[in-house]
Amino acid sequence: MNSTFKDEEIAEVAHNINASFRLVAAEYAQFWRELPPEAWERVDSLRQVKLLRENPDLSPQQEHEAWMRERIQHGWSWGAERNADRKQNPLLVEWDELPGAYRARSIASFQVIRTMLGT
Repeated sequence: MNSTFKDEEIAEVAHNINASFRLVAAEYAQFWRELPPEAWERVDSLRQVKLLRENPDLSPQQEHEAWMRERIQHGWSWGAERNADRKQNPLLVEWDELPGAYRARSIASFQVIRTMLGT
């Protein structure tokens, strides 16, 4: 089955699901249309859509592991808060160590992306 949605449309929906989860948890988040075009959230959402388009059987855990390897290769390390200037991110931990809320929103986002891709 082929998707009738463009990658950016799918990324927008997936991002807004993540933003909704974050806002419910009283975390700071912006919806897609509030973000500047070059925002890391947009870039990462589009990366996920393209990755799942190319690898439809990839699990959220496998994607997280690939994301971690890529970040570490680019000089990122664990930090208590996300800080792009210092290249620190609190999510640079193994899947089982991630907060349950993060795993839940990742799984939900994957399901939406897969549905919209028609896979």
